[in-house]
Amino acid sequence: MNLKKRTDAEKPNKPQEMKFLKLKGKAGLHKDNRHRGRYDFKVLTKLVPTLQSRIKANPRGDMTIDFSDALSVKLLNQALLKQHYQIEYWDIPKGYLCPPIPGRADYIHRLADLLNAEQGMASSSLVRTLDIGVGANGIYPLIGNRVYGWQGVGSDIDPISVKNAQEIFDGNASTSGQIECRLQRNNRYLFKGIIGSNDFFHLTTCNPPFHASAQEAINSSVRKQSNLSNNRKAKGLGDKKTTSSLNFGGQHNELWCDGGEAPLLSAWHLKVEIFLIEYCGSVPCFPKKRTFAGCEKTCKKRVPKKPE
Repeated sequence: MNLKKRTDAEKPNKPQEMKFLKLKGKAGLHKDNRHRGRYDFKVLTKLVPTLQSRIKANPRGDMTIDFSDALSVKLLNQALLKQHYQIEYWDIPKGYLCPPIPGRADYIHRLADLLNAEQGMASSSLVRTLDIGVGANGIYPLIGNRVYGWQGVGSDIDPISVKNAQEIFDGNASTSGQIECRLQRNNRYLFKGIIGSNDFFHLTTCNPPFHASAQEAINSSVRKQSNLSNNRKAKGLGDKKTTSSLNFGGQHNELWCDGGEAPLLSAWHLKVEIFLIEYCGSVPCFPKKRTFAGCEKTCKKRVPKKPE
């Protein structure tokens, strides 16, 4: 692993306060998102031939897949990563989270806008990122590197996730040696035990397990599958029995934690305060709008003290 370390010249000015920067953007996918428009299944099936058997035509004659089927989603992801990011190897263990690529890519593009607004830089191998909870799929560091050249670190409390994500990064010539996975051995900590004395990150990211319990995660999946079933009917693909299985997969630590995302993100703010001198920005992903409002209110009440 040959990740670049910070130099004195690269150290940011010591921040005196925490602020929220809100960038205005149009609804829908980011203008730079490579997934705007419909999927080109002719190209995708050439890249991943096994995807062909998963494709069906809807009544309008448009090609689609069954998004409630985990294997179909996984094969589609593999094809999309090959088509748009030249990622030849990507796989995840059975039962682990299989993220929707277009939405994850959009998050990275929004972060690039934020980074450009704050630091005047977006596409650079000098940009270092830290992804908390990288998961077995490693999708945020992967897309960040392939689109913008970002290097960095991904951490996780699950050894299987760390091992698998590192195999993905090392298994592709385009990302090998540029992204390092680190195991968080104490699940009480977010940054401690991960950030070293010579580490500097322009951005920290996180897609938190936002459900408050296993049952809440299951209920959410049932609702999603019910919606997908209705979409299948509308597309003429027939009905499919709704189950409690997770179409995008996910281990419990990827999907839920006690209390949900709100206490986790509150802890994120308290922990990042300790390490604030080491960061240009800290940007967790907020799946629930009400969580963002609550976290912003908390952060404004707890402005970090100026470092001595």
